[in-house]
Amino acid sequence: MGNYDLREKLAGRFGEKVATITIGSAGEMGYRSASIHVSEFGAGHPSRAAARGGLGAVMGSKGLKAIVVEKPTERFKVEYADEGKFRETCTLVNKVIAQGAQNDPFHNIGTISTIEVTGANGILPVDNFSGKLFPAYQEVGANKFLTNLATRGGKNKLACQPGCVVQCSNCYNDANGEYLTSGFEYETIALFGPNCHISDLDSIARMDRFCDDIGVDTIEAANAIAVAMEAGKLPWGDVDTTLALLSEMKEATEFGRILGDGCEAVGKHLGCKRIPVVKHQAMAGYEPRNTKGTGITYATSPMGADHTAGLTMGRAFDDAGRAAQAYASNKLQVAMCIADSMMCIFAFAHVVPVMPKLGEMMDAMYGGNYGFPRLAAMGVKTLLTERGYNKMAGMTDADDRLPEFFYKERSAATGSVFDINDYELEVLFDF
Repeated sequence: MGNYDLREKLAGRFGEKVATITIGSAGEMGYRSASIHVSEFGAGHPSRAAARGGLGAVMGSKGLKAIVVEKPTERFKVEYADEGKFRETCTLVNKVIAQGAQNDPFHNIGTISTIEVTGANGILPVDNFSGKLFPAYQEVGANKFLTNLATRGGKNKLACQPGCVVQCSNCYNDANGEYLTSGFEYETIALFGPNCHISDLDSIARMDRFCDDIGVDTIEAANAIAVAMEAGKLPWGDVDTTLALLSEMKEATEFGRILGDGCEAVGKHLGCKRIPVVKHQAMAGYEPRNTKGTGITYATSPMGADHTAGLTMGRAFDDAGRAAQAYASNKLQVAMCIADSMMCIFAFAHVVPVMPKLGEMMDAMYGGNYGFPRLAAMGVKTLLTERGYNKMAGMTDADDRLPEFFYKERSAATGSVFDINDYELEVLFDF
């Protein structure tokens, strides 16, 4: 059963106000791209995906289809070392986040606003990370998105969880004003869109809905389709064939099972030479030749090709150059480890002016003297622990590299290659 039907049945049995954590058929079949889906705050759509790393397959391997979370009869009582100090500092931090969010494109538009930056600067992935520009990027950008919301009854500025003040989420309707998908985000749009040479936003939304329903990572699935296009299995930009291929995952055909195992599996099966993966995981929606700090993060982050581990955000930041990009990636990866232990990284971005306050909150919660330097050290320790795990799992320095074609093929948009040398990557975490 797909996540949408499953959510409806669970709500019918346990009540509309429950939260659900579910897998679709992809998780049951053990696809390596299978995701876990959490019901959306307010609407209940199973569209919030813990998508990367095949978590849905782990849940499926345990024979676990769904977890139902009911409202507690009694509110959990937090024990504070100094509750008054904690609440005072927390209120200040929340005000800073809320004020910063007012001018944040993620709040005012959504993460799709990133298309306007990446599309204009050669950072948007095009035709399986070919390094080309995509002249029609605005067809899948912010203005088109906002126009469709305004004329169809969709919404943006939605919170994905209680208490969120950034509110970057959305609900996207089809041309008839009927619900199509929610949490319609940049990564899905960039990778099913320009990276597959598709410029129709509604078609990409249908792909997003399908992936949420079957329960697979849209980054992995979209990259797999782009590799299949490059290998000649289907034409560039062919929406109908793309949807048909995606359906093969649900039908568990021979190729559908390969597709369910992700980009690398498809590339190897079809003999494609350009497979954009790191540590076997498909690359997120940023061209690493033109945002080299992000490329360093892709190569060295413990999970592999992980944009949320430290995104330098492109030529506006590094002008496609290589100077100091290892430094930038290092500092951002530490910062993201701190953020992931505390809050959404979109909220964390606005905490920078009052960063020491986070240490004060830790003091008030647990007692002792944390201070921000200790928090920073916790970020370093997190990274080193994750990398230590990878080493025990058999990974070496050779796994901290981008695919070869990024080093050898110049980006048509900028003429740049990924020219960060091996030594810089090897010493990145020698803190």
